Amino acid sequence: MKQKVLSCIMALVLVLGLFPGTALAEEPDGDTPTINVPRNGAVLNGTEYTTLDDAMEAASDGDTIYLGEGTYSGNDKNPTVVGKGAGKTLTFVGASPDKTTWNIQGPEEPYVVDKNCDYSFKESKSITFKNMTVVGSVYKDGSKQAKYLQGLAYIQNITLENCVFNGLAAYWGYSTTTFNNVTFNAPGTAESGIDAMEYSLWTWTGSEYTFNNCTFNSAGKVLNVYNEGQHGSTTINFKNCTVNSSNSDSLSVMNINDSLAQGFTVNFTGTNTVTGIKADGIAATDGSHASVAKNGAKKTTAEATCSKLFEFNMKYGNGNTGKTTVTIDGKTVWQDGKMVNHNIAANDGSKLYTDGYIDNAFTTNTTTQGKRTITTKTCKYCGWSEESSTYNWDVSRSKTATELNKNNESTVTLSLPSAEEKLSSDIVFVLDKSTSTDLKGDALTMLSKIKEQVNETGATVKVGVVVFNKTATVSAQLTDISTDEGYNAVKAGIETTIASGSNTHAGMLAGKQLLDNDTSVDAARKYLILVSDGVTYQFCKENDFSKAYTRNFNKELGGTLPPAH
Repeated sequence: MKQKVLSCIMALVLVLGLFPGTALAEEPDGDTPTINVPRNGAVLNGTEYTTLDDAMEAASDGDTIYLGEGTYSGNDKNPTVVGKGAGKTLTFVGASPDKTTWNIQGPEEPYVVDKNCDYSFKESKSITFKNMTVVGSVYKDGSKQAKYLQGLAYIQNITLENCVFNGLAAYWGYSTTTFNNVTFNAPGTAESGIDAMEYSLWTWTGSEYTFNNCTFNSAGKVLNVYNEGQHGSTTINFKNCTVNSSNSDSLSVMNINDSLAQGFTVNFTGTNTVTGIKADGIAATDGSHASVAKNGAKKTTAEATCSKLFEFNMKYGNGNTGKTTVTIDGKTVWQDGKMVNHNIAANDGSKLYTDGYIDNAFTTNTTTQGKRTITTKTCKYCGWSEESSTYNWDVSRSKTATELNKNNESTVTLSLPSAEEKLSSDIVFVLDKSTSTDLKGDALTMLSKIKEQVNETGATVKVGVVVFNKTATVSAQLTDISTDEGYNAVKAGIETTIASGSNTHAGMLAGKQLLDNDTSVDAARKYLILVSDGVTYQFCKENDFSKAYTRNFNKELGGTLPPAH
């Protein structure tokens, strides 16, 4: 019995071998059985058709048509008008990319609006191609060309799966286009059959493009991310793809121009491998290329992305108008017309963006300013610069005060925060306006020395001033004195002149409130410096330093004497 079965199988194989025009169409995922399809014919629902036109005419919405070995198109006789499959949702499954070819066809003369498009599936909701080679576009003389605006027009959703795509197309799904496991051979590669270098694809139509596990073979250009906003904003998803280029001056994978677009969102996820393409930069180096900007000028640091994955087309003007957002593994790396940061790490700490950081492509320059050593790193690719500082500290990190001398004077030493701790400090001078001119001069001298230390160390110090007579006045809010403008504002506060009177309580209350109001500085880093002759005869109530009170001990005026001691 086993011999009979084996003999039958052998006989079937021999019979199939007698018909070279028969190909086996098979779903790439193997979910459906192998189907025998005649050369240049089609099979629909188990029925063989000698021509694709006959099969499409018989097909209903949602049907799958199997193709054999040969070359097919939506309307081979006249691509300028709709074919038999127009208006229908159809899936076409080929025998294999090396046996089945689908030609997107171009007209003899360009249309006024859609230029060089194929109308064969006009008004179809969804068209899917599987397991074949798709060529965009082939013209009446049989030539394969990469002309302006060619492709399949007026289809809402297009999918290519387990296919090879040769050449260029700009028209795709008017809503979505999906590529799963597709190999793109761009114009300029031998496989494309087109000599001139061009992109594989334009994002001219639709609101979403998805590339999953695709391979791109390029001679210098890969994807042209450009449209004029006719279908709204566009999202491009690029996951686990491989890009190869034979041109050392190749553009980055995506060349973006958002000048006329409503907006682009580009999402790179997974492992995307790029070979033969250098990062977008301002100069040609071992790791960067320098695309030409308008009128032959070079890109500036602000215009360069420092990335192999994407760049902006500045050749015809400003292609980076702030309408593109780029993410890598969910982290935004480009937004509002500029890179978010030159060094963005993945969640595991690995370097994510830019290629300058990934390649550690920097020149380093070191200078010294007093106790500060400044190291400047400049990216060789895009020119981005960043500074870091270290400090040689010999300043105490605390405040000290000596014992009072016979004149009731104490020497106070105030130390600024160290650079290592990266702390900030607040200082408030509380000045008695009845104080001698010498003490006011000492306050100005102390302010000057604090500013010198700030300039030398890079510490952050804010200084405020309270002056008081019978009530207190804030003559200078807490101000960063690292700038001349801030320093002069505080200096003017110290020099403020008001009428006489003496209420130390009011001054202290106002100074404390000024320090308390700044919640950005730790309480341990706040200092109040009282400059006064120590004489006071007025006080305040309920923390209100704007009103003064005094005690009356004259019994004739209704006062009371203090208790005896």
